[in-house]
Amino acid sequence: MRPENLAQLKDDLINFSNELEEPGVRASLIETGLPRILATLEMIPDATRSKDMLELGSSPYFLSLCLKRLCTGSLRHGNYFGPDAKHGADRLVNPRTGEQVVFEYQAFNIETDAFPYPDESFDVVIFSELIEHLGVNPVRALAEIHRVLRPNGVVVVTTPNALSLERFATFLRGGSQMVDRYSPLFGYGARHNREYNPAELRALLEGTGFTIEALVTRDLAAVPPSERWQRTLWRRMLALYSSMPHDEHIFCRARRGARFRWQFPPDLFDNIQFYTLVKYPWMEMGTNDSIQCAAGWYPLERRDGVEMRWIEGEEGQGFLKTPERLGTFGAELYAAPALGSPTARVHVVVWDRWLGRVKRENVYVDADATIERGRWQRIELPVGPNRPNPGDEVEVKIQPESPSQHERGLAVRRFWFTTE
Repeated sequence: MRPENLAQLKDDLINFSNELEEPGVRASLIETGLPRILATLEMIPDATRSKDMLELGSSPYFLSLCLKRLCTGSLRHGNYFGPDAKHGADRLVNPRTGEQVVFEYQAFNIETDAFPYPDESFDVVIFSELIEHLGVNPVRALAEIHRVLRPNGVVVVTTPNALSLERFATFLRGGSQMVDRYSPLFGYGARHNREYNPAELRALLEGTGFTIEALVTRDLAAVPPSERWQRTLWRRMLALYSSMPHDEHIFCRARRGARFRWQFPPDLFDNIQFYTLVKYPWMEMGTNDSIQCAAGWYPLERRDGVEMRWIEGEEGQGFLKTPERLGTFGAELYAAPALGSPTARVHVVVWDRWLGRVKRENVYVDADATIERGRWQRIELPVGPNRPNPGDEVEVKIQPESPSQHERGLAVRRFWFTTE
């Protein structure tokens, strides 16, 4: 998306301001920030000018002003100013012309809160200069972005390059980047918690179910002539060790895939085996097993296009969130062939996750099923008279028959609750 009148755009960015801003601050920010803003706009497809967009982290509304001039569709704004704020509006005024612009916004924490928008609400989500500020779990934020995007919608991500020559120069000189300093006045997320290189950003987006259409790096800031020869030398030296680009900034456009995958790249996450987030009334291997499976599983495998896990030991454990109008419990299972045994028995227990031990009153399914060996089969088991409440988290235990006889005797592709 290219602006047709760059002079007008720059005039808007410099002159529209909030009454609380210090005079002159905006002009200095625009001088350094305009190249990044223009590069971000180029990542937004022209065909989406009339579509529905969501801009995350809109304040101080530099990009918002540009989008208001360039787009004819709906533009929503998300901000975060602490746990108490839920929504609000900011007014920007151009004192030269008297024109006013009001930006209404919803306030939420993109790392911990569900976005306050229905599923498939937007054609474009702009996630610009935010991912580096997240301190806990960018995968959770990407899950919500995927949820609110329409099929075939796009997310635009921009972020500094952790491998830039700017960072390298600061390291060599023993300095400190502005982004490495604490800013207590501005609260949570004011500084950069984790910067990315292009390969890491690609792994994060592709691993979670997005298809990258464009990923480029650019140098944006003017470099003094006295430093150009140094940077040329550094770039050549670093090329001996890695082919990674060392430009200042990363710009990426990725398209929404059919299903979000809760994948945690090992270069970005540690101890994810202990992380549990029960979000869905279904569990599918390779999609959300990383957040809704517990103990008792061999590593994820893919055979004949099917992603699955074999049960290790006596039982495989997982979790489900109870839906409205609970129906039955279902699972898709595979029993390995065994001599003289054409069928296999499976025992399933579903019980309240939080009560500590199995008791009659908190057991919802406690039943056996028989399946033929050597092929994938679905089982469906009724929920007993004791029933969890909608939204409750329950634990599932799938127990194969005589697991000691077969090291990998039973595999699971998925399990779920049906609705009435």
